[in-house]
Amino acid sequence: MIEPMRKETIQSGCVVVGGGTAGLAAAITSARRGTATSLVTDRPVLGGNASKEIRVWLSGCEGGANNVYFRETGLAEEWRLDNLYRNPESNAEIWHLTLLDSALAEPQLSIFLNTYVDDAVLDDDGRIFSVIGTQQGSEKRISFEAELFVDATGDGTVGALAGVPFRRGREGQDEFGEELAPETADEKTLGGTILFTAKPVDYHVDFIRPAWAHEFDDAQLTHRRIASPVGGAQLWYVEWGGLTDTIYENEEVRHELLRIVYGIWDYIKNGDKWKDKTGNLTLEWVGTIPGKRESRRLEGLAMLTEGDLLHQTIFPDGVAVGGWSMDDHPPGGFFSEDSSCTQIHTPGVYQIPLRCLVASNVPNLYMAGRDASMSHVAMTSTRVMLTGIQMGEAVGAAAAYALDNGIDPVATVEAPHVEAIRQDLLKNDHWIVGVERDRTQDLIDNAEITASSSLTLNTVPTAEKSDAIQLSKDHLQMFPVACDSLGSVSLLVRAQKKTTVRYRVFRGDEQGNYNAHHLVWQGEANVSGQESEEWAVLTVDVATKPGWYFVELKENPDIELVVHRHPHVGMLLFEWSPNEYNRFSPWRRATASTEEGIERENVNLSTAVKTEPDQEVFDASQVANEHDRPYRSPNLWASAATRFEEPEWIAATWNGDVEIETVALMFNTDLDTDLRSLWMRHGMRAMHETIKDYRLVGIRGQERVVLAEVSNNVQRFAVHRIGPVALNELQLEVLNTHGSPHAQVYGFHAFGPGDGPNQRSAG
Repeated sequence: MIEPMRKETIQSGCVVVGGGTAGLAAAITSARRGTATSLVTDRPVLGGNASKEIRVWLSGCEGGANNVYFRETGLAEEWRLDNLYRNPESNAEIWHLTLLDSALAEPQLSIFLNTYVDDAVLDDDGRIFSVIGTQQGSEKRISFEAELFVDATGDGTVGALAGVPFRRGREGQDEFGEELAPETADEKTLGGTILFTAKPVDYHVDFIRPAWAHEFDDAQLTHRRIASPVGGAQLWYVEWGGLTDTIYENEEVRHELLRIVYGIWDYIKNGDKWKDKTGNLTLEWVGTIPGKRESRRLEGLAMLTEGDLLHQTIFPDGVAVGGWSMDDHPPGGFFSEDSSCTQIHTPGVYQIPLRCLVASNVPNLYMAGRDASMSHVAMTSTRVMLTGIQMGEAVGAAAAYALDNGIDPVATVEAPHVEAIRQDLLKNDHWIVGVERDRTQDLIDNAEITASSSLTLNTVPTAEKSDAIQLSKDHLQMFPVACDSLGSVSLLVRAQKKTTVRYRVFRGDEQGNYNAHHLVWQGEANVSGQESEEWAVLTVDVATKPGWYFVELKENPDIELVVHRHPHVGMLLFEWSPNEYNRFSPWRRATASTEEGIERENVNLSTAVKTEPDQEVFDASQVANEHDRPYRSPNLWASAATRFEEPEWIAATWNGDVEIETVALMFNTDLDTDLRSLWMRHGMRAMHETIKDYRLVGIRGQERVVLAEVSNNVQRFAVHRIGPVALNELQLEVLNTHGSPHAQVYGFHAFGPGDGPNQRSAG
């Protein structure tokens, strides 16, 4: 006799349902704060759309045309840097291990794969008492009981089971005054995608189209041209399902997407356009389930809308950041004659409030990911996975805080609770744009900060070679200002004859975005043309305030700008490139290609810049300010150029002994490079700027002790639990980097017992 479905009960403090990147981030964040956490997912692998079975790459703030130093930190950065080191080929299997290792490392986290939650039990107060799921293969019916729950299912399954109101489809323009919404509300959504990839072999491979697959010709693919014969990330627009119910008709969507995929592969292998080039290609992998873009959106205590993104609303409970464009796709998907997407860019990154991540009517439910409380238009930006990770971290920290303090999620959105949660997130290297770090618990705040050396803005970048860009179109050079006046800006140029540079100088906007907003000066400068390279001195003579400044150089084909790769933080060159989808800036980054054969984003360029007076923007005090990444300023200590024959160092010295338990370090990992998790080969295993080898040294009187020593670091965020130990001086000695001639540190923080971050220890 077959034993009936075995019943089990699992009790924990927090249950996260959904093993995509948002749910994984929520579960790990909760567990790292000491909360017994259960992560429940219906799939056999972690990662959701980013998993090895769907293989969508992580996207987020890099998808905003106006975003600079955009990369999300916290868990998103930890995972991507780990993946870069162990998986520069972006192999999906190794990426899978990166996520799995991160989860299995947490002793407070229990993982339940292949477990589909289909019921929620509520108590008399409308709280979720438990969610119940079936674990396939194990023939178990498991009841997960907890105080708090997180719906990170993407489909809003837990919320729907618990009776949370939800949205499906597109709101009309009148509801939220959204310009990008349709005039009338409807139930149309974004569709799903199934990806595929092929590989070359050294023999001919035939392909016979299944009878049920589509048969395509050139005319049928007029609006969706096939860009690559090997598939992969280039075919994200193999999309369908926006005119269906993407939940209840999921299997129909899957089958239709497979019909499209195999039809495309038949076209590539057997069609007249490709067949002479693709004889030795074999189909290596085809996804088996759709990567969904949209389904239910649960209603929270508030709803994020288009206006919040375009106006970059600052919320008192802002806990996460987004920055992908408002990327809407035609509901008809692959067969639509409309453009495959419309990407409206925001002026910069924006905040997501905790109120959008708390269910409107179920007291103990958070949400994270694409099922959070957003209008359809806002969701076209927030749906991407790096933004989901930010939401997941926020609700994971909020859930742990709520449990520790005996309060419900609805209370966590109010002061002082939400500020405590935000400071906890910042302490753990989570990014909330515009929110300052509270320095009162940081022992470094009461120390004297000194360093072996410091870079100044007027130091010309050290480079093996310099390139030159013809000024055949307008260019814009960004640079930071720390002084209260600016007398001149000098740029290194080449000219074959005497000529004139026409220029304008701008100050950035009040939000800290990277755009030339306020015109403060304009003029002309002469270039002699008598030297191979010379400094063009641009008079400015204006009162300034700290922040980003920009020099616009008008077109002059007789001039070349001398440019450098790996520029100092805060130094970037842009070129004129207006775009109908970007109403906030007509500029795009000036870049140079990387080494031949390496697939990765191009490297940034900058001219050499000198200012009068020199700008002391990289001095030692920067490691102890309110921001641990570029925001209105580089916020970075950088040493003078060195070969590290002797260590470069930064030190905190106190007048008496202080008791230190934890040291937290934030290094430069070039946050302006897109570290694609999948489908991109990287030419490095660690970021050029990152500190590779270092040690922490403690001094008490005449006693000098090595507290920690690390070799081959690749991470931005490093936490060292060194005590408690009484010291009157703490030094970070930098022994080497992964290529940069400068030691570079964003944050150097020390905490007493119980005050430090929850991150796993480094080294």
